[in-house]
Amino acid sequence: LLCIAGLDGYFKRLNPAFKILGYKEEELLARPFLDFVHPDDHAVTAGEVERLARGQTIAFENRYRCKDGSYRNLLWSAAADEAGLIYAAARDITERKRVEEERVALNRLLTERNEELTRASRAKSDFLAMMSHELRTPLNSIIGFSEVLIDGKFGVLNEKQLRYLKNVHQSGRRLLGLINDLLDLSKVEAGRVW
Repeated sequence: LLCIAGLDGYFKRLNPAFKILGYKEEELLARPFLDFVHPDDHAVTAGEVERLARGQTIAFENRYRCKDGSYRNLLWSAAADEAGLIYAAARDITERKRVEEERVALNRLLTERNEELTRASRAKSDFLAMMSHELRTPLNSIIGFSEVLIDGKFGVLNEKQLRYLKNVHQSGRRLLGLINDLLDLSKVEAGRVW
């Protein structure tokens, strides 16, 4: 969008690209350009016009209202001459702003989900560590007492008793190995084992 405006706040000439706002050229020329600027951007835009009046070249963003009530984000570059005319070029960055806002929202969502997953993983690891401790303590007792009985410390066992006791002992050792592997895996996942 190319335009010539006056420091008096009115457009003087507009190129056809201004049609993206939905107004006829006469409508844009008849009112102060601040009338088309989003209310939240009035102060910034007026401040940039003051800088132009002091001879500075400016670049800034603001939102322009379209005829349908929506707003377009414009990126302006402008300079003024000694006669009080502003020569400005604006680029429509509405789509870029929308994409940036979506990216920020997605990043925020990803960060939140990552934090949730980290908390869930930590809770799982803590649960596994606690449960493995709670399971290992009685298993160690079962394994220990079965070894004592197998060794005959409390008397001789018949063949059937010995076979059942060895099954209990072997199953206890296998289960203890599984619990230890599970605990080791949870430590690796939690980053506690190097």
